[in-house]
Formats: sequence, C-alpha cells, structure tokens
Amino acid sequence: MVYGLQRALLAFLPEVISRGLIDFLANKCTAVVTNVAGPSHEVFLEGRKVRSFLFWVPQRAQIGIGISILSFAGKVQVGVIADKALLADPAHLVEAFEEEFEALRSL
Repeated sequence: MVYGLQRALLAFLPEVISRGLIDFLANKCTAVVTNVAGPSHEVFLEGRKVRSFLFWVPQRAQIGIGISILSFAGKVQVGVIADKALLADPAHLVEAFEEEFEALRSL
C-alpha cells in the first residue's frame, strides 16, 4: 500500500512536495530488507571468475537498518548496514542469518 502511495505521489505532485511526503513516510520505518536474485551460474569478468556480489540497500530519510540479500551461483550473500544506536554490531545479525540458513538447509 505504501509503495503504491509513493508511486502516486511521485507521479502527480511536484517533486519538492512529494519528496518531503515520502521522507515523512520513510521515517516511520525502522528497516528496509531487499532480496535480489543474481545469476544462478558462475560469472566471469575479463577471464576471471567472480567469487561474490554484494550490494547495499539505498538508505532514505532516517531508516536505521538496511539488509540486502543476494543469491548468486548457489550461494546467498547477506549485507547489513545499520545505525549503531539501533544495532551496535551488525555482524551479530549476519551470524543469525547464517544460522537460520544452515537450519533451513538441514530440513
């Protein structure tokens, strides 16, 4: 619902107004999580095998945590960016993801 509202705001209101309203809505969020499916096979760049990919969630307004999940060639890469006031050590969250992925693999 929020996504649709944001698209409408960007399409119909002047940018100065729509950006302010979008930031107002974004400030109601604590985290953004996004999942991107990368290539399912190995990729080579100038003859060298790409070992991993990583991307960061675009942070907007005062959103304090961004979690990016990327699958690539049978692997999953998790990236976390966080405001230290909300999450002092993002590595703990990454470790929790790793533990849960391992639990899923054992099913």
